[in-house]
Amino acid sequence: MNEITYSIRWQIIRVGQLRLYADSIYEYRIESELHENLIKNFCIKVLRPCSIEGRVGTEQFDGSCSFPHGLQPYYRFRKIEENIYEYVVCEPFTD
Repeated sequence: MNEITYSIRWQIIRVGQLRLYADSIYEYRIESELHENLIKNFCIKVLRPCSIEGRVGTEQFDGSCSFPHGLQPYYRFRKIEENIYEYVVCEPFTD
């Protein structure tokens, strides 16, 4: 019997606040040969759960206020190159 094993490897690029009173940014680089939708589901449900997708191209993820999403965390998931993805979550500042 032939057995195929797939894996998901991730690297933490940055975590936390960039400055005082800024939002928290969590950035990951993911590598896998699995389908893109499976990788995205892993990220938003397991790696760093988040349910609101930021508007692609307009979110800065620079630690500034996370409006227009109110005080809800939001994320960006995108393919960087073949089998490599970027997942970034912005969580609003809290005391």
